Amino acid sequence: MGIAFVTGALGQLGQDLLPLLGNDVTLTDQRANEALHVQALDVTDAEAVMTAITAVRPSVVYHCAAYTNVDGAEDAPDIANGVNETGTANVAKAAQAVGATLIAISTDYVFDGQSDRPYTENDTPTPQSVYGKTKLASEQAARANCQRTHVVRSAWLYGPKQLLFPVKNFPQTMKKLATERPELTIVNDQIGSPTFTADLAASLVKLAGSEDFGIWHITNAGQASWYDFAREILKDEIAAGLVVQSIPSTKYPQKAKRPAFSVLDTTKFSAAFGPLRSWQAALADYQDRQ
Repeated sequence: MGIAFVTGALGQLGQDLLPLLGNDVTLTDQRANEALHVQALDVTDAEAVMTAITAVRPSVVYHCAAYTNVDGAEDAPDIANGVNETGTANVAKAAQAVGATLIAISTDYVFDGQSDRPYTENDTPTPQSVYGKTKLASEQAARANCQRTHVVRSAWLYGPKQLLFPVKNFPQTMKKLATERPELTIVNDQIGSPTFTADLAASLVKLAGSEDFGIWHITNAGQASWYDFAREILKDEIAAGLVVQSIPSTKYPQKAKRPAFSVLDTTKFSAAFGPLRSWQAALADYQDRQ
């Protein structure tokens, strides 16, 4: 497997990568965590990034660190761009310096959501939010600065099964709200593919051995609205009397524009490595292990 280096190790995806990478791995995040052997690393600090990666000389760099506050990015575009574009460029340059493979994580938000079919890797990105624009810039920075780059677009991430470090995700939020309110209203006109970070993490490890560098779309199979996703999460609560109603996005205004349809075509990855399971099966696994 070789030496691995992870940025954003305390995020949802980073935590699900940890058990897959063995002992020969360097874990970093914005803040250190001694209990989890995570070192502090600010990806916007070019010198610090170069020093950390060249000291280890990894064979694979999993770049999971990102600014992911979609609405917050509208108010802080410079901060979002600093982490997503500049931070990725710094990591890519360091990966290139040691000849490492770079796996850079991106998002369905690079698309405008106006398609009538799942987006392929060859479709032209047209992001509609500051977050989406900074993530597209991060893709370009990764590929421009490291020859051995896999850009992985995924969507609607949640996980991991057993938290080592607290994070928030949609299933947790729904479960919490269900204990506080007798009725929930959930948006029904944004469509994507809920993706379990454990499944995505396993896919990244497979991809690390590939020499077919470029862009990959990886999600759990199938598609759903946030309303569909919520109803699947809350099946037991609904059976016990919880009311979950659907509403259009216009009834739930947010600062950043979300893509109405952002399902990713995963044919390329499925042909090379096999398809991921359905989002419903993945969610059931996630819930069984909580």
